[in-house]
Amino acid sequence: MKKRKRLSKAYGLKSSIVVEDEVYFTSFGRGNESILEKKLDSNKVVTSLTDQPKFDVEYHNVDETLDLIHNVNKILINNPLNNDVIGIDYLEAKSKIEKLLFGNEHNDNIHIQIAYNVLDITKILSLYFYNIVYSFNNLQRKDLEEKENDLIGQFRPEYKFNAMNQNQENLFNTFKARLTPYLGYYGTVFKYDKKEPNKYDEYNYNVLRLLSYARNFLAYTGNDIYRLDAKLQSVPEIKNILNDLFVEDYNDIN
Repeated sequence: MKKRKRLSKAYGLKSSIVVEDEVYFTSFGRGNESILEKKLDSNKVVTSLTDQPKFDVEYHNVDETLDLIHNVNKILINNPLNNDVIGIDYLEAKSKIEKLLFGNEHNDNIHIQIAYNVLDITKILSLYFYNIVYSFNNLQRKDLEEKENDLIGQFRPEYKFNAMNQNQENLFNTFKARLTPYLGYYGTVFKYDKKEPNKYDEYNYNVLRLLSYARNFLAYTGNDIYRLDAKLQSVPEIKNILNDLFVEDYNDIN
């Protein structure tokens, strides 16, 4: 199976996407792009979706198998519609995972792929957020009740910079005094100007609000992280920071 999968990629096939009773075959585009190449419809007819196809797909009515053809070479590939459960994963947890993330099962192989991507993102983000939160919660270097020591928890999204209470203001000043020399540890997330020490106070405060939101989101509602974008609509200043950080890192990679 692994050998066949490697060969199919060498022939140009990136993925087979099932949508109801149709299968779409894609090839590799630039970067992470996918190019629609072929469609296998409900009548078992293969249609080309591009003027310059990188491969061909043939459907065999007798045994309902598929051939992937590249130049004069041909290999047998999986027909997703032949599976008892479309899109079944190796763990055979498709039903449970889709119900957990989307509320119900789906008769395609797209939702389970999205689900595993979401779980991977949650796993990655959780590690970073919890490490940052842990370091923040030890800023004051003294024994406090757990509730009082939850520095990040004091900066919930609904508390804007110009509406800090006395406790939040004290904690923010603690953050500035203790962490300013170490902001580089967090990459480009926080900003600081030596000539104007207070220049980025509101920006950094909003970063804390973002971290507080993300920590609570991952801790208590991690199963619906794909709704994060919609939830941030009400706090555009936080959403903008997240988008800018993503674009900056994405551009650095590319």
